[in-house]
Amino acid sequence: MKNTNKIFIMALIFMLALLLTSTNVGLADKRVGADVDFLRKAAEFQHAQFDGNTIADWLANDGLIVSHRKTGQSGMEWPKGSGKTIDYASGFWLAGKSPDGDIRSAVAEYASEYVPGPYGGNPDDTANRIYIINSDGSGDWDSWPVAQGAPVNDDGTPKLIGDQTMFWVMNDGNAEQHANVWSTKPMGVEIHCTVFGFNKTDPLGNIMFIQFELINKGGITLDSCYVGLWDDPDMGDASDDLVACDTTLSL
Repeated sequence: MKNTNKIFIMALIFMLALLLTSTNVGLADKRVGADVDFLRKAAEFQHAQFDGNTIADWLANDGLIVSHRKTGQSGMEWPKGSGKTIDYASGFWLAGKSPDGDIRSAVAEYASEYVPGPYGGNPDDTANRIYIINSDGSGDWDSWPVAQGAPVNDDGTPKLIGDQTMFWVMNDGNAEQHANVWSTKPMGVEIHCTVFGFNKTDPLGNIMFIQFELINKGGITLDSCYVGLWDDPDMGDASDDLVACDTTLSL
């Protein structure tokens, strides 16, 4: 990943059949996850809910695309309003090698190595929040963060993708924040996150789309980079999880 490279990743989440599924976290460990003594307290991160279709999902601007912190339990409900939860927590993972061969990471799971905002900026700046626009005209239309890289139309107006679009920026440049998970040096990556969905009665109405744009701003070339989505699904709750496969559906 060279300094000028940009990598675009599109992830579809439906029932959260994601990469790097967590299978080795004990029940007790998960339930205290909401109270982990983060270097930056969870209260300092902003949470917002995607609810643009049949999914209701809490996200956070430090890389959690499903956040347990807001509820103290599963962060994703489906169908919306049913009281049925399907996912406890999920986050974006990135890893690679620096020129000296050290493995570096930028990950979010129960804790996070990211901070809100652009690389080198002030993570406590109130502008480093999650922005939302909706097809009914509500939301942050007048404060859409174009300067941060939020999607826009050809005329420069906010770009609504589907019926709800969310956008925020985060980075892994805070060295102390990396003590939360793997204790590596920062990768120097800024990530632009766009989440959107379609309020339809067909299968599109059951999907939350997530797009990540990765920009290397750390001044070093990163080699052998891997990206993935870490996930801890709970269908029901953590006490009744079962592992199985359906070969007819390739699941």
